[in-house]
Amino acid sequence: MSKSPCVVLLPGFSREAEHTATMAEMCRDHGLSPLPITTAPRALAPLYMSTVRLRGIARHITRTCSGAPVVVVGHSAGAAAGCFLALTLRSECDVRGLVMVDGVDSPNGLIRRYLPDLQSMRVSAVFADASPCNRNGKLEREIVGLPWVHSVHVPGAGHGDFEGHGLAIYTRVCGDRSTAEISREFREEVMRQVERTLA
Repeated sequence: MSKSPCVVLLPGFSREAEHTATMAEMCRDHGLSPLPITTAPRALAPLYMSTVRLRGIARHITRTCSGAPVVVVGHSAGAAAGCFLALTLRSECDVRGLVMVDGVDSPNGLIRRYLPDLQSMRVSAVFADASPCNRNGKLEREIVGLPWVHSVHVPGAGHGDFEGHGLAIYTRVCGDRSTAEISREFREEVMRQVERTLA
């Protein structure tokens, strides 16, 4: 019997798996197996984009998702980690693709370095409106028009909508002003891109 697809969920700068709980529940509702990842201990934020740390996470994903199709989903800074992980996992797992969610590149340039190497797999990017938390839409401007990246912009969506609606940190720091309906639409678009990647 084949295993249900494994959806690796990478949080943003919070680094905590609990911040992917809303998307994990949506994955379960769609018959998918979510794998929320804590990317680095709270006190050790610089580890988040360490390729040594990410290789350890890749080994954990390989063990957990063995025999199942894999989609990597990265929110915010998690999109940068996702680029590295999708490429690293390719030799060990049936990686179907990558979904970057309102992504930002890391200080060590993981998206810039590794995204071009992912042209052979499905890559999607779902963007919210420009804000300080997505570097005023920098990644969207850089990748819109790449023929091998399927980009979708959800008008009115906020950077934190991946995690849920109306979260105080995103309202205060990012200026999120999305309605509950748009927030839900943003997460549904992420799920559509996950399913597109698996099709």
